[in-house]
Amino acid sequence: MGYKRINKDKRLSLLESSNVIFADLRESKWLYNPLVYSQISGDFTLMQQRILLGIVEKLQQRIIDSVAEKEKNRTFPDIFDYSSLMQRDTLDFTLSAVDLGVGRDHYDDLEDAAKVLSSITMKYPVFDGRGRISKYVVASLFPRIELPKSENEIRRTGMLRIVMLTENIREIFTMQYGYVMHLSHIARICNKKRTPRLYIYLSRYRDIGHKKVPYTDLLEFLGLTDEYFRQTNEGKNPYNNWSNVRIMVLDPVKKEMDKLMERGEIDFSFEYSPVYPAGKKRGAPYEVEFVIKKGQLALLRDANNHRASSEIKFIDSYVAWCPELSAFALRMLMSDMDDDQLQSFLEFAYKDMRRIVERKQPDDVAAYVMGVLRKWKRDYQTRKEQRQTDLFGSAIVPSVVKDEQPAFVPGALSTEWQDVLTAYGEGLFASLLHSAKHIGSYLGNINVEFVTKEERDTYLSLCNDKKNQTEYKRLISIIKKAIGRKDSGVCLITSVLKKR
Repeated sequence: MGYKRINKDKRLSLLESSNVIFADLRESKWLYNPLVYSQISGDFTLMQQRILLGIVEKLQQRIIDSVAEKEKNRTFPDIFDYSSLMQRDTLDFTLSAVDLGVGRDHYDDLEDAAKVLSSITMKYPVFDGRGRISKYVVASLFPRIELPKSENEIRRTGMLRIVMLTENIREIFTMQYGYVMHLSHIARICNKKRTPRLYIYLSRYRDIGHKKVPYTDLLEFLGLTDEYFRQTNEGKNPYNNWSNVRIMVLDPVKKEMDKLMERGEIDFSFEYSPVYPAGKKRGAPYEVEFVIKKGQLALLRDANNHRASSEIKFIDSYVAWCPELSAFALRMLMSDMDDDQLQSFLEFAYKDMRRIVERKQPDDVAAYVMGVLRKWKRDYQTRKEQRQTDLFGSAIVPSVVKDEQPAFVPGALSTEWQDVLTAYGEGLFASLLHSAKHIGSYLGNINVEFVTKEERDTYLSLCNDKKNQTEYKRLISIIKKAIGRKDSGVCLITSVLKKR
């Protein structure tokens, strides 16, 4: 159940703190893009694609909440309350030009792109029960887009108002078929207008590694059909010829994605080849097969995702075992561990911690567990520092953490507790803190006692509530200052008065 490590040499080269690509990963913003919306077909300019992605970014919190619920209930809930939404004809979105990466000098370009986007019809796929495209719907998805001006009508405000028909919203923003995850800035860093489109399309298959796409579907998605060509061009459509599609579209897109991947600005590129039916070797292919090439950014993302998954799995397991444990405290405990320490920590937590608790039977299981885990972390760091300073000494065999209950010192840190109460003032936890009685020090932390279990449960519930984490951090910061410690092991130990 421990954290599975990737090849050590590869991990060291990838996660080196000076690695530019690692810095890029930390600063990158990933979008959850509903599958149907990501598959809207059309011949869009880069500026128009910024608008399209800006709408998805506007809806990110709703989409992320849907993804989170899916992890629990195995089904994606709707991102809108359609019972209320469908009573309206339209829905407005307001985007900032700054958020789209558009400066004041390019407001004219943004307005031109918006005008065209509001006047053209687009196609989006409708999927069957097996996830295959059953039909396309043609619609004007953005019937009104405007750049409002200031009250004196002299200058634009830098805001973009987009109006959508609610009858389209339910179909294109459905989470029923899942989502595509991709970098949000893709439309800002590309020079070729079809690079972001193909990047987003192939992002769906990043972890699969390959995909055969029907050639006609590819032409439709990229806006290369006669229908799209005639909207903005005159004459003969050059994309009716496979050779031109390859030379004018796929090769330039591949070349640009290769360069962006090498620079660490995107996570993958691709190779491609035509797939012909038996007996045919020339002309328009039946399918185009894409093979995904992952770059360093993708490998880093995979490693980070695997670590995050291991941490979440551990936290869920421990909180289910002992509901009084703080998920936030467990997360902070692991936040600064390197891969080797995290693996050792998880092995100890899974294999030894519960056995120790069963044998010792402490009154306050949550406080005891956190105390032992923090002691394990400090001991691990001490052993690591000793190995670094004693290079020529005998090898130090990692010792098993002693399972004796951490020392309790009656009456210790009483003055510091009064300092905490004074400094904290009238915050969210104030009434509960004042009702608690200071009894001493436990593993170097202040230990207080509540008269009833209900009071303690109320305090722990407030601490674990996500919306209270800023206030909880403030309390811990005050405690750290009062007791003169800065490490992540600082907390307030709580227990319940024993009835005699």
